[in-house]
Amino acid sequence: MVGDPTMTAAGATLSSILKFYDGYLAYKGARIKETDKGLRDDIERRIFMIGRHLDTLEARYLSDKDAAGIVVIERMRTNLASFGQDVRLGAVGSTEQSSSVKSLKKGQVRTLIGHDHAVLSRLVEATRMVNQLLDSQAKNEEAGTLLPELEQKIVGVQNRFSDRTTFISKL
Repeated sequence: MVGDPTMTAAGATLSSILKFYDGYLAYKGARIKETDKGLRDDIERRIFMIGRHLDTLEARYLSDKDAAGIVVIERMRTNLASFGQDVRLGAVGSTEQSSSVKSLKKGQVRTLIGHDHAVLSRLVEATRMVNQLLDSQAKNEEAGTLLPELEQKIVGVQNRFSDRTTFISKL
């Protein structure tokens, strides 16, 4: 029996956050770079995973000759590529020579953790949505508004990561 998708997504988000728990201690120790690298690696892994699902989805849309779906998938690919570049090149709060910055205040740590959680949660939701799209298409069910919702979710997570980057660059 398959579990509740909401609980599965919440569990995946929680496990991602727990994976970085030790890294959050680094936030308190002013070692943003180490924590940030772990988060960025996980984001890039999820972007790659979503991209692979989009490949499968695109192949199905091609065989169905669904031009509108293919156009949306291409926009999502462009957004994912842009997001991946933001993740690789964005501010990390330190330089290669120094892996620490001034000590963060409790509120700053809390804000940073909130940004991280929001980004990971939205990526988990996007992954769930693309899986749901693949499942509905495999069963020849109508996907409805799920494709545009997925596109919006991807844009939204990129914007949330941008907020996080802006916050870090001000530290």
